[in-house]
Amino acid sequence: MLVDGELQPFYEIILGPQNGNRLPNYHRVDLSVWYTYESEKKGRFSTEIGLSILNLLDTDNVFSRTFNVAENNEGEPIISQRERSLIGLTPNLSIRLKF
Repeated sequence: MLVDGELQPFYEIILGPQNGNRLPNYHRVDLSVWYTYESEKKGRFSTEIGLSILNLLDTDNVFSRTFNVAENNEGEPIISQRERSLIGLTPNLSIRLKF
């Protein structure tokens, strides 16, 4: 590759077959509870309140994996790997108003 009149090395990552190396198994337990309140005047409105806890067991699940090519201090190519994990234990409160 030519950059500013100077020849720069070009590196390409050759990947194997699609889904050839899969991510580790994914385990997650969620818990959800909902309560519905009806108005005393029929058909007026209703309210739902929900409490959820996502990833109750707080497991570390890998969501995605990406690779990049860079050069070390000696100018040799190195492949860096980045894994993104899902968020851990997550509480959630929801309120729905229906008119």
